[in-house]
Amino acid sequence: MVVEGPVQEIMKRVRGGLALEIKLTPDSPDPTPLLTALPEVKGVQQEDGAYLVQLNEDETDVHKILQYLLEHNVKVASFSEREIDLEDIFMKVTKGIVS
Repeated sequence: MVVEGPVQEIMKRVRGGLALEIKLTPDSPDPTPLLTALPEVKGVQQEDGAYLVQLNEDETDVHKILQYLLEHNVKVASFSEREIDLEDIFMKVTKGIVS
């Protein structure tokens, strides 16, 4: 056995914080410099037309991030928590990412 515990706890350990998926309108500026300037943001990457934002803590007030983007003229089309699926968890656990 590599890891044990409730699924939610394992997911939290694997994910290492909250992940957001932000989609923008086509005429919106790139939010990466704005997002990476925030202390609660661990990283930002683009994937399939969306920005994936990894946060340091699950307790981050995500509405403040949305408000911050809107105040800086970033045109947000959708803003949601990114779900991690069981296959992602399995792959990370079997590669030894979680202890």
